[in-house]
Amino acid sequence: VQFNETPFSIVSARIYRGYGYNSRDVISRWVRDLIEGREITVYNPEGTFDYMFGTDTAEGLIRLAETNYSGIVNLGTGESRRVSDVVSILKSSFPEAIINYVNSNELIESSEADTTLLKSVLGWVPSRKLEHTIPDIIEFERSKSKDINSSPLVNRVLVTSISNKISLLKDVCQSLGKINGKWELVGADLNPDNLGRYFVDHFYRSKIFSEDYTTELLEYCENMNVKFIIPSREGDLIYFNGVRDKFVEAGIKIMLT
Repeated sequence: VQFNETPFSIVSARIYRGYGYNSRDVISRWVRDLIEGREITVYNPEGTFDYMFGTDTAEGLIRLAETNYSGIVNLGTGESRRVSDVVSILKSSFPEAIINYVNSNELIESSEADTTLLKSVLGWVPSRKLEHTIPDIIEFERSKSKDINSSPLVNRVLVTSISNKISLLKDVCQSLGKINGKWELVGADLNPDNLGRYFVDHFYRSKIFSEDYTTELLEYCENMNVKFIIPSREGDLIYFNGVRDKFVEAGIKIMLT
């Protein structure tokens, strides 16, 4: 697209499967789960994607912005990789990882960028491969996890069974903004693929609430400096009502009426 009165051109980048530092993409989510000792769920490991590392995406966008090219350009590596490749690389760093493979009736996804035009316009294509970038993400997430767990200045509120309760999570976040000090929201749920996890600061994949689970849950809350727990379903209310004293002794208040 070009304009005559104030000449400028527009280039539109078609970015392929993104992943990177401090992200909510599936690779970063799997890394965080594995660091915390949780199993990961893998659908359709035979699927293939053109994985685009965030740093390369940023560099590609800057390079395109500096050209006079006008039009649509594929921004990818030009090399698709199987989901199973990602899992294999993760297992090399987490040999004890528990992988839950789930059969799916969905069509297998397969994508790979044609980078012919990208090479022609920029004389450049991204070169970072999963074997190099995933270890960097693991190191980043481990460092971030240490910083989170060692910081006593951040208070946290945990909401259970967050599922798709977006309105509730937004209301809690708004309330936390009115309290003195630094507060963050932790969302807990059995399902790691719920929508609510994208509306909290930290996601915790919980187990079924039972007496046997109390010690593990208490340890997590103490490590994360959780000050309040908000049960959001009837079953959670019944459980926390029965163990309230143990949490109160640890300085954690259960929001029960």
